[in-house]
Amino acid sequence: MASIERLDAIATGILGLVAGGVVLALTTGFTWDTWQQLRRQTDTTGVVIRLEKTQVCQNIGRSNPWRCDRKITKQCPIVQYQPETGAPLPLKACHLTLAVGDRIEVVYDEAAPADAKVMQPGVPSYDWAPLLISSVPVGVGLMLVAIGAAKLWEGTHPDQA
Repeated sequence: MASIERLDAIATGILGLVAGGVVLALTTGFTWDTWQQLRRQTDTTGVVIRLEKTQVCQNIGRSNPWRCDRKITKQCPIVQYQPETGAPLPLKACHLTLAVGDRIEVVYDEAAPADAKVMQPGVPSYDWAPLLISSVPVGVGLMLVAIGAAKLWEGTHPDQA
């Protein structure tokens, strides 16, 4: 292997290792936190205790999702659920149309029972999407590290490449 090719392989290897290390350092913590939160998810049944008039945003057409084009007044169900520990907690579920007395599944984090969401009927209880999405950059980081290590090996061991 020519000297310039060896230097190129070594530089590419170091760059791959550094880039992969940076990606892993920036994303692994978020993926770990997402995994831990997913493990702590618990489901229970909530009951609609009342309806509350609330101003909600109704975006029209293809507008900016961070700007409200039009507000409407809607009857939002207030769902009460009982975590395994502590007092019953209320949860506003404006995205669903429910009547007083309706029962609905609620998923919450055991470490923060007030951090809950009402699940739509027919939708899986546990939301795996954040874990899958946060795992992609970790996979890219691992791939960069593997490619960098292979190139570095190729540049430092030309007789075995």
